[in-house]
Amino acid sequence: APLTAEQLVARVAPWVYKLTRRAARIHRLDAEDLAQEAFLFITKRAHRYDSRRGKSSTWATVLVRTVVGLS
Repeated sequence: APLTAEQLVARVAPWVYKLTRRAARIHRLDAEDLAQEAFLFITKRAHRYDSRRGKSSTWATVLVRTVVGLS
């Protein structure tokens, strides 16, 4: 069964926090603001995640990179 948005966010949360902290240091951004933006972005796109196409952490990485402006 597909994950709900809440389940997906819970699954990727530790990874997203790690990525946003790293990006905040590199790009001199506020880590909390960046994490909040990333979670909003992920939640709005949760319906697009397909576990048959890849791991949730990989999917979240692409979205976080988009939020940070690295894609």
